[in-house]
Amino acid sequence: MYGHMDRPYDELIHVPLIMKFPKGDAPKDVSIPKNCRLIDVVPTIVVYLNIELSLQIRDQLAGESLMSLIQDGSEGYVCEHIITEKAVPRSGEKGEGIDPDSIQASIRTDKWKLILDRFNNKNELYNLKDDPREQIDLIADQSAVAVELETMLSNHLKEMMESSTKMGGYGFEESEEVKRRLRDLGYID
Repeated sequence: MYGHMDRPYDELIHVPLIMKFPKGDAPKDVSIPKNCRLIDVVPTIVVYLNIELSLQIRDQLAGESLMSLIQDGSEGYVCEHIITEKAVPRSGEKGEGIDPDSIQASIRTDKWKLILDRFNNKNELYNLKDDPREQIDLIADQSAVAVELETMLSNHLKEMMESSTKMGGYGFEESEEVKRRLRDLGYID
């Protein structure tokens, strides 16, 4: 694909996770074909380094450690679905935070992927086993699957919005220097 599309297709979001451990501490050349999530990296490091976390931090820490997979390939780690999300921050009349009408997200299982696009009001559903390149949209033919995945994804997005509101949005101010750098990189106008 040429350039970056604004949609969470696997060719853009499916990337290998490579971890390097100090000599003598890690298993040799382990390749794990399972899906995992970025949110699993921090818990993995915490377990690897045997870091004690307060109850408050543990409650806020999302994800699961991958160490059982890395060390012995055990089935202790189960990732039933992966969620991606992208939202356009808002400012001005509506206040700061996330604009719920601008969310683009996806939920992916081993077999299915639903892409939810509230910004363009267009959802897509793909059978990843039969169509790994995501070329055949089955949203009209598999409405029961789409509804089930959309319910799971909507529940996640609702929790994310509530969490963001409790934390007061992003919790940081963008300086003029940050805005300039983002502009120079082409991320904002």
